[in-house]
Amino acid sequence: QEAVALHQNNELIEASERYQKILSIMPDSPLVNYNHGLALFELGRFEESYSCYSEALKQAPLDHDLLYNFALCAKKLGKFVEAVDAYATILEQQPDDKDSLYNLACCLMDSGADAKAIPLFLKVLDIDFNHPAALNNLACTYHRNGDYDHAKKYYTRLLQIQPSHKIARHLLASLQGDSTQNAPDQYIEQIFDNYSLRYEKNMVEDLEYTVPLKLRKAFDQAYNSSKHSLNTLDLGCGTGLAGEAFFNICSSLVGVDLSSNMIDQAFKKNIYTSLYVEEILKYLDSCDNVFDLIIAADVLIYFGDLQPILAKLWKIAQPGTDLCFSSEKSTRNNFLLRRSGRFAHGIDYIKEVCAKTGWDIKLAEPAKLRKERFEWIEGMIYIASRTS
Repeated sequence: QEAVALHQNNELIEASERYQKILSIMPDSPLVNYNHGLALFELGRFEESYSCYSEALKQAPLDHDLLYNFALCAKKLGKFVEAVDAYATILEQQPDDKDSLYNLACCLMDSGADAKAIPLFLKVLDIDFNHPAALNNLACTYHRNGDYDHAKKYYTRLLQIQPSHKIARHLLASLQGDSTQNAPDQYIEQIFDNYSLRYEKNMVEDLEYTVPLKLRKAFDQAYNSSKHSLNTLDLGCGTGLAGEAFFNICSSLVGVDLSSNMIDQAFKKNIYTSLYVEEILKYLDSCDNVFDLIIAADVLIYFGDLQPILAKLWKIAQPGTDLCFSSEKSTRNNFLLRRSGRFAHGIDYIKEVCAKTGWDIKLAEPAKLRKERFEWIEGMIYIASRTS
């Protein structure tokens, strides 16, 4: 009773301690293990929560609530097979359980099994025609598989019930040939929060992504490997791939990313002096550091108009500070919102906006950025230096 009362009062650590004391006496209780798992999950202690749920399932393998929460926890840990199996067990008992259908589809989508996810999202919409999250994820799944007609259909349906949905508005614009100034924060955060656990394997192994290494090679080429001990800012640091590429010439390394899940992965590398979960422009507005080197690997592809961000970067740099960045290449003279939802920039536009904001381009060379549906994304690698 004490444990439950503390739990209900959100005194989670104290509740966990009492649950643990009870389990030392009766370790096989499915109810106590389940409640302890809930408390640990709410504390963000997902591995311990997973263990408690696993113990409870030994005694109550078909309990609906237990299976459901076990699956949520398993997904948090990237254990997609276990999560899928748990939702499938629920659906054997309750085939039209909307929440389990939706979450199973999300697990399949996040693990890359889009072909299996799509029919489940459609089944959710058969049950609930205006299910906003199912509409959004279904549209995004069609979108990333190149089925643009179906993607437009479901973005449009979503916007009919949620006209202010920024992600759908941005992505529908990308498919209709319209343009926006920048990708919405929610869009970037959603992509990379869901992508964090499989980001490096998918990008490096499957999509042959080597932009951080290309930037480092270009930087060494521009300065004949002479620069060291640099106070460095890694914008949109993600899981830390660019940080790893430049770490050995840094005296300090600061990482900024909008996705907390990506920051969690970067933290594990133990290479960053400090890490910030923040939108880049807001971070730059409040930043009182001055940097010798700024890295933006695959970051400017989420900005259309580059003048605001380059002007803000100038303010946190000193004369001679280097900016290493990549861009997707456009044949137009300005910027273009592509069907991918990312922006491409013309080489002349990059030169013009760099000149306006006080950056002198030292090196510009074409590069294959990564593969997308088995074809290379053509881009550019730039090294620019801050002028006085």
